[in-house]
Amino acid sequence: MAPTILQSMSPVLLRQLWKVIDESPTTTLLELDSHALSNQLLDEVQDSNPLTREDRETLRHYIQSHSPLIHDIVRSHSAWLIQPIQAQPA
Repeated sequence: MAPTILQSMSPVLLRQLWKVIDESPTTTLLELDSHALSNQLLDEVQDSNPLTREDRETLRHYIQSHSPLIHDIVRSHSAWLIQPIQAQPA
């Protein structure tokens, strides 16, 4: 049986991807479709750490298959950031 995408991806690569997602401007990520999102994130990961062809394709597939999750997390993170801070009762 062939390994799944997640099994063939190193934990380091997965952490790098989510670090890039966390540090990217939320408005930019939310505007991108699955294909554009994968290209944007791949380029940013590649800038910090050169990827092998295999790692790049594995990461591309992971991003495209998880783009709804990525968008949901980014959307919830941006909503959390723009909520007004409520004064605590004295």
